[in-house]
Parts: sequence; C-alpha cells; structure tokens
Amino acid sequence: MTLESLISLDILYVAAPIYFAFIVIEVLAIKYFKRPGQLEARDDALSIFMGVVSLLSNGAAAFLTLAMLVWAQQFQIHALPLTVSTLITCFILDDLRYYLHHRIAHRCRWPWAMHIIHHSSQRFSFAVALRQGWTKHFTGTTVLKIPLVLIGFDPLMVIFCGGLNAVYQFFLHTETVDRMPRWFEAVFNTPSHHRVHHGKNPKYLDAN
Repeated sequence: MTLESLISLDILYVAAPIYFAFIVIEVLAIKYFKRPGQLEARDDALSIFMGVVSLLSNGAAAFLTLAMLVWAQQFQIHALPLTVSTLITCFILDDLRYYLHHRIAHRCRWPWAMHIIHHSSQRFSFAVALRQGWTKHFTGTTVLKIPLVLIGFDPLMVIFCGGLNAVYQFFLHTETVDRMPRWFEAVFNTPSHHRVHHGKNPKYLDAN
C-alpha cells in the first residue's frame, strides 16, 4: 500500500471492527479473568449506539472540514513531500492540535456541550470511548487543523492523522489495564492517566 492510498483511508471506519473486538475482549476479561472494571449491558449498549450514530453523522459532515482544509491549502507556505517522516511529523503535531482541542472542549461551554456527552457515563470502558457527540464539526475547534495545512501538510494527511489520533484515544478507555512502565507513563497518554481525567472527584476535574 502506498502512502497516497494510506492517507486516503477513512481510518475510523477501518478501526470500527477492532473497537467491537476489544469491547468483547474487555467484557470477557472482567467477567472470567476478574480484571478491574464494571459490567453494565444497558450502559454499553447506549454508548455503542451513540458511537455508531456519531460515526455516521460526523462522517457525513466531515466534508465541511475537508473543504475548509482544501481552501486553506492555497495559502500554504510550502508543500511538504509525502514521506514517512512527514507523516510521523504530522501525527506528532496533530497530537498537539488534539490536546488544544480537548483543552478548549473542557474550558468553553459551546464545545463542552458536545463533549460532555462523552463524560456522561458513570463507568469507564472501551464502550464509553465510543460515547461521542454528533456535532463535532460544528464546535469550531476544527479550525485548529488549518495551521497544519498552512505549514505544508496535505489536507488528507491532516485528516488521516486526526483519525489515527482518535483511534489511539479509544485504547485509553479501560480499567482492565494497569499502569504502564514508568518511562511510558512519562511520555504517552495511558489508561491510568485517562482514568484520572474521567474521574468525578472535584480535585481531578479537567485533569490530564
């Protein structure tokens, strides 16, 4: 597979079967191997339903973001070549973009009205990772992708890296995974970090 065909993939649709497989694995780990976590079929069903609708609705509205990035491309400082190193760099910078988006979503009421849906469950599981709002393309935070295009990244690459980042976020939503090695915890976002982020304790609100 070439890089051109890779970045043209809708990574979220490709990852959907993997999501469901890990949800089943998590349930089995909790039920039969006594791993940490809570089982609540109705809550999981609601989260999965919201995830499916979110995937369809946000997928249908994604053309708005793509159109915005294609429009911004005419103002590019320099068009960067499509290479593996460029893709890795774009992913790292998009991770910063995602951090800013997430920070804004917790600080500003308009995007929080969409993001609060994700924090509405009393549980923390892979299924909850799918509990997403249906209007993310209308929160305004998608404009944070524009600087990536302006400094030279292809719009399709920017969208692909955003999807790849979202896939990574899915695997943070579980209680069945213990703390990772210290060096990994120091560099990467992990399930233990994200458990704190989803905590309802006042001192942990908006943390991580």
